Formats: sequence, structure tokens, C-alpha cells
Amino acid sequence: MAAIRKDKMTVSGYRIYLFFFLLCGIHWLYILFQTQSELPRLEKVNWESTVYQRHGLSNYRGSISNHTFKNTQTGFEVTRRYSSISGINKSLWGLKKSQVPIPVVFYVKEADYAKMMNHEINYQTDILGNKTIHQEEVPFFALRTNHRRASQLSLMTDLWKYNFSLYFLGYLLIPQAMVLIINKSRFFRYSQPTDRQARYIGIFTLLVILTLGIRLLV
Repeated sequence: MAAIRKDKMTVSGYRIYLFFFLLCGIHWLYILFQTQSELPRLEKVNWESTVYQRHGLSNYRGSISNHTFKNTQTGFEVTRRYSSISGINKSLWGLKKSQVPIPVVFYVKEADYAKMMNHEINYQTDILGNKTIHQEEVPFFALRTNHRRASQLSLMTDLWKYNFSLYFLGYLLIPQAMVLIINKSRFFRYSQPTDRQARYIGIFTLLVILTLGIRLLV
């Protein structure tokens, strides 16, 4: 009895990249829409007396630092996390570490501002239910010291940076991993992109890298 021949399923490399290109485009538009919709709903906050704290940590994603400004009068804190490449907006803070106390001007989301005004900020508790000194993180945007005010462009790019996750890198890495798996699979046959399709893939790759670079820069 003749053996039944099982042909491999052909998988187009171009279609893999095209699928992730569409996902990337939808994600990019969503981040842009989210930033534009949140921009009018930010509240300007002016604290005359704060202390600055920086806590660094390292994990599989690299070095990350928590930058916290604590109001010495109310005890409220605002915090942002930055990688080792923090960007232009952070360099514009005008922070002088020897300066204590530090007057700051910044923006927060309406919901966080309402929590501060209504004293509804949550705090971590221990196993006995006692309130600890760690409060929930409230992100700040376009912070400036010594009564200086950030431009609208700085505010928009800082909010965009906060909304933009570095998981965006997955749109580059996942299709590459899928191509490697398909090439080694006994069940699939990989179809190489044509020269024209390869150029489109190169453009897509360049756009993603450029977007990631802008995110790190701002």
C-alpha cells in the first residue's frame, strides 16, 4: 500500500510582515488618538515646595529609575519612570540637586488631580492593614522647576512618550521569530518575499526603528 504523501503548507513571509505592519499602524494611530484626547484633560499643578527622590533598579529590561517629587506640605507624590536613555523632556526639568526645597510646575491627568484634591490617593498597606508610606504612582508631564512653564509641544511629546510602550519593538522581533520557526518546521514551507516585497519590509522596519528612536529621544 502506497504511503500517503503530506505536502507542507506554504507560508508567505511577506504576509507575515504585512499582518504585523497593519497591527503596528493601528497601534500607532491608537496611541496618537489617545494622546490627543488626553491632552485637553490635563491639569496644571504648581507646588512651591518639593523634595526630589530618585530610586534606581535593574531588571531584564535594563536600568530603570523612578523620579519622584514629594510635596513637603501635603505629602503627595508624583512619579515618572525612565530608562537609562531618558530623553530631551527630562533634561529640560532644570533640576539642581543641591536646591531644597524645589518649586515645580507640571501637569497631571484630570482623574489623578481629582484624587489629590479629594484626598483619595491610595496607599499600600502591610499584612495588618496599616497604611505604609508608599502611595500609588501618579505620573507627571512636562515638569519644570523654578516657576518655568513648558511649551505645548513639550507637553504633547511627553504625554506621547508616556503612552508609547517599548513593547512596540515586538512588531519587529515577533515576525523575525516566526520566520525562524517556520524555516525550521517540518510542517510549513517558507515562501521568500520578492524583491519588491522585501523593499516594503525594509521600509516598515525603518519606520518602526525611527519611531522607537523618537520615543527615546523625547
